[in-house]
Amino acid sequence: MKQKNYTTEDFCQDLSFWKWVKQGDVESKLFWEKWLEENPGKKQEVEKAKEILQAIHIDEKEPNDKRILALWSRIDHEIAASEKTRYIHKPLKKRPLTFAGWAAIFLAIAMTGIGLYAVTEFHTAKEKQASHKTRMIERSNPAGRTSNISLPDGTRIKLNSSSTIVFPEEFPSDIRQVSLVGEAFFDVAEEPSRPFIINTGRFTTTVLGTSFNISAYPSSGEVKVAVLSGKVFVENREGTEGKSSLAITREEMAVFNKASGQLDKRAYDYLKEIAWKDNIIHFEDADFEEIIEKLTQWYGVTFVMHKEITSEKDYTVTYENKSLETVLQGLSFVYDFEFTIDNKVVTIKE
Repeated sequence: MKQKNYTTEDFCQDLSFWKWVKQGDVESKLFWEKWLEENPGKKQEVEKAKEILQAIHIDEKEPNDKRILALWSRIDHEIAASEKTRYIHKPLKKRPLTFAGWAAIFLAIAMTGIGLYAVTEFHTAKEKQASHKTRMIERSNPAGRTSNISLPDGTRIKLNSSSTIVFPEEFPSDIRQVSLVGEAFFDVAEEPSRPFIINTGRFTTTVLGTSFNISAYPSSGEVKVAVLSGKVFVENREGTEGKSSLAITREEMAVFNKASGQLDKRAYDYLKEIAWKDNIIHFEDADFEEIIEKLTQWYGVTFVMHKEITSEKDYTVTYENKSLETVLQGLSFVYDFEFTIDNKVVTIKE
């Protein structure tokens, strides 16, 4: 990776690095923190670059084409006048800068009132506009069906029943972004320079390369993200009175309550949250209503009730690769009922 050869000035002039230090950008933060873990020998240069950038105040005004052109013109003028000619928007030769050289560069930026913030936003807008031309692909599963999907970057997804995912035919150069309704297990191909983002309504999940499960059914009052490996960053984009973002790692789960806006971190049970991807159906302290709801989604059937069945939350069992008939036979012994299966209709009777 080109960053391995970066000097202090290279870090200062990297737009992603700038966004991390000056704007707290989530995607850039994830990338650079992981990069530092893998390249500890660069810590001194990184810390020096952060110190330089943090000392610069930029008035973040809304950019436009004329102001950006004026920015470049002013920077060129100021740097030339300082006799330390350096063009931060063009390829750089590897020469050390004096303090005066750095001061000239950042003075020019500060005087414009636009700074790298404007340049970053300008290029981001251009890339987003270009990405709109990319053909979007939608994959949906009805109740009773799961599917395996491979994305252009090598990411593998198992999409659960009653779920839909939308993704571009080709990802742009700086980001990988998909939208999910329902549930899916993601095994994301690792690309530190291109964060992977899953949008589930107002809730986003950002990763660089990891495996995790997202459950975000519209009918559920919660969005749940359970991490199997790696690190994941989750965020409620609308903001709440409590925490609006969390970082979670292996064996941790983030739970977002749609009604209250509360975002919490907790441990999770693999059988309950992820085992579905292995064709395992698990009930734990479930009542009959929960059982029927899950079987309806799992097998894609409709239940017709000719017997009233009530129960406490006390049914716990695990089925692996079992047919609907096998599962119903076990239930019939517990709850004392007869049943018939006619195509996709299950009738529960006395």
